[in-house]
Amino acid sequence: MPVRPTDPSEEPDFHCERIDNVEQWERILQVNRDAHGGKIHSDLAGFTYPCKKGCPEMCTEPFVLKDPKNTPNRYDPERAEVNHVVRATDKRSCLWGTSSNKNAAVISGRLNRHLYNNYPSKEEVEQINKVPAHMP
Repeated sequence: MPVRPTDPSEEPDFHCERIDNVEQWERILQVNRDAHGGKIHSDLAGFTYPCKKGCPEMCTEPFVLKDPKNTPNRYDPERAEVNHVVRATDKRSCLWGTSSNKNAAVISGRLNRHLYNNYPSKEEVEQINKVPAHMP
Protein backbone atom coordinates (compact mmCIF):
# COMPACT_ATOMS: atom_id res chain seq x y z
CA MET A 1 0.00 0.00 0.00
CA PRO A 2 1.48 3.39 -0.98
CA VAL A 3 2.33 5.81 1.79
CA ARG A 4 0.72 9.25 1.54
CA PRO A 5 3.09 12.22 1.74
CA THR A 6 3.10 14.15 5.00
CA ASP A 7 3.44 17.54 3.27
CA PRO A 8 0.11 18.69 1.71
CA SER A 9 1.99 20.37 -1.15
CA GLU A 10 3.21 16.90 -2.18
CA GLU A 11 -0.31 15.39 -2.34
CA PRO A 12 -1.03 14.28 -5.91
CA ASP A 13 -4.12 15.49 -7.70
CA PHE A 14 -6.09 13.97 -10.56
CA HIS A 15 -3.56 15.42 -13.07
CA CYS A 16 -0.52 13.67 -11.59
CA GLU A 17 -1.31 9.98 -11.96
CA ARG A 18 -0.95 8.35 -15.40
CA ILE A 19 -1.92 4.92 -16.72
CA ASP A 20 -0.77 4.08 -20.25
CA ASN A 21 0.29 7.74 -20.55
CA VAL A 22 -3.29 9.00 -19.92
CA GLU A 23 -3.82 11.33 -16.97
CA GLN A 24 -6.26 10.11 -14.34
CA TRP A 25 -8.64 13.08 -14.79
CA GLU A 26 -8.94 12.40 -18.53
CA ARG A 27 -9.65 8.71 -17.89
CA ILE A 28 -12.38 9.68 -15.39
CA LEU A 29 -13.93 12.05 -17.95
CA GLN A 30 -13.74 9.32 -20.61
CA VAL A 31 -15.59 6.85 -18.37
CA ASN A 32 -18.26 9.54 -17.89
CA ARG A 33 -18.46 10.17 -21.69
CA ASP A 34 -18.73 6.45 -22.39
CA ALA A 35 -21.57 6.11 -19.88
CA HIS A 36 -23.53 8.99 -21.46
CA GLY A 37 -23.27 8.55 -25.22
CA GLY A 38 -20.25 10.80 -25.70
CA LYS A 39 -21.44 13.72 -23.56
CA ILE A 40 -20.13 14.57 -20.10
CA HIS A 41 -22.82 14.63 -17.39
CA SER A 42 -22.37 16.26 -14.01
CA ASP A 43 -22.44 13.91 -11.05
CA LEU A 44 -24.29 16.65 -9.15
CA ALA A 45 -26.75 17.71 -11.87
CA GLY A 46 -29.57 19.79 -10.38
CA PHE A 47 -27.65 20.64 -7.20
CA THR A 48 -28.36 24.24 -6.13
CA TYR A 49 -25.94 26.50 -4.28
CA PRO A 50 -25.32 30.24 -3.77
CA CYS A 51 -23.72 31.73 -6.90
CA LYS A 52 -21.59 34.08 -4.82
CA LYS A 53 -20.91 34.28 -1.12
CA GLY A 54 -23.48 36.51 0.57
CA CYS A 55 -25.60 36.72 -2.61
CA PRO A 56 -29.19 35.41 -2.52
CA GLU A 57 -29.05 34.30 -6.19
CA MET A 58 -28.82 30.51 -6.54
CA CYS A 59 -27.00 28.55 -9.24
CA THR A 60 -28.10 25.13 -10.46
CA GLU A 61 -25.57 22.56 -11.61
CA PRO A 62 -26.22 21.76 -15.31
CA PHE A 63 -26.96 18.22 -16.45
CA VAL A 64 -24.57 18.25 -19.45
CA LEU A 65 -21.17 19.92 -19.10
CA LYS A 66 -18.82 21.37 -21.72
CA ASP A 67 -16.12 18.93 -22.76
CA PRO A 68 -12.61 20.20 -21.93
CA LYS A 69 -11.44 18.81 -25.30
CA ASN A 70 -13.67 21.36 -27.03
CA THR A 71 -13.50 24.18 -24.49
CA PRO A 72 -10.09 25.89 -24.50
CA ASN A 73 -11.06 28.39 -21.77
CA ARG A 74 -9.98 26.62 -18.60
CA TYR A 75 -12.13 28.98 -16.52
CA ASP A 76 -15.41 28.41 -18.39
CA PRO A 77 -17.99 27.95 -15.58
CA GLU A 78 -19.72 25.05 -17.39
CA ARG A 79 -16.53 23.20 -18.34
CA ALA A 80 -16.26 19.69 -16.85
CA GLU A 81 -13.73 19.28 -14.04
CA VAL A 82 -12.83 16.46 -11.67
CA ASN A 83 -13.35 17.32 -8.02
CA HIS A 84 -12.25 15.62 -4.80
CA VAL A 85 -15.43 14.50 -2.98
CA VAL A 86 -13.49 14.46 0.28
CA ARG A 87 -11.02 17.34 -0.01
CA ALA A 88 -7.36 16.54 -0.43
CA THR A 89 -6.64 18.74 2.61
CA ASP A 90 -8.78 19.99 5.48
CA LYS A 91 -9.10 23.55 6.85
CA ARG A 92 -5.81 23.13 8.71
CA SER A 93 -4.03 21.99 5.49
CA CYS A 94 -3.72 18.47 6.85
CA LEU A 95 -3.99 15.60 4.38
CA TRP A 96 -7.53 14.30 4.19
CA GLY A 97 -9.09 12.83 1.02
CA THR A 98 -7.22 10.73 -1.52
CA SER A 99 -6.96 11.11 -5.29
CA SER A 100 -8.60 7.76 -5.96
CA ASN A 101 -11.34 7.28 -8.53
CA LYS A 102 -13.74 6.54 -5.66
CA ASN A 103 -13.10 10.07 -4.38
CA ALA A 104 -13.71 11.75 -7.75
CA ALA A 105 -16.78 13.64 -8.93
CA VAL A 106 -17.30 15.18 -12.37
CA ILE A 107 -18.78 18.66 -11.89
CA SER A 108 -18.76 22.11 -13.52
CA GLY A 109 -15.96 24.59 -13.01
CA ARG A 110 -18.38 26.94 -11.25
CA LEU A 111 -19.43 24.31 -8.70
CA ASN A 112 -15.83 23.16 -8.28
CA ARG A 113 -14.78 26.70 -7.32
CA HIS A 114 -17.77 27.01 -4.97
CA LEU A 115 -16.85 23.75 -3.22
CA TYR A 116 -13.18 24.75 -3.07
CA ASN A 117 -14.17 27.80 -1.02
CA ASN A 118 -17.03 26.22 0.96
CA TYR A 119 -17.42 22.92 2.72
CA PRO A 120 -20.15 20.77 1.17
CA SER A 121 -23.63 20.70 2.61
CA LYS A 122 -25.34 17.56 3.87
CA GLU A 123 -27.43 17.49 0.66
CA GLU A 124 -24.30 17.60 -1.55
CA VAL A 125 -22.70 14.76 0.41
CA GLU A 126 -25.86 12.63 0.21
CA GLN A 127 -26.23 13.23 -3.55
CA ILE A 128 -22.59 12.50 -4.38
CA ASN A 129 -22.59 9.33 -2.25
CA LYS A 130 -25.19 7.89 -4.64
CA VAL A 131 -22.85 8.22 -7.67
CA PRO A 132 -20.90 5.07 -8.61
CA ALA A 133 -17.10 5.31 -8.78
CA HIS A 134 -15.62 6.30 -12.16
CA MET A 135 -13.94 3.01 -12.95
CA PRO A 136 -13.03 1.89 -16.50
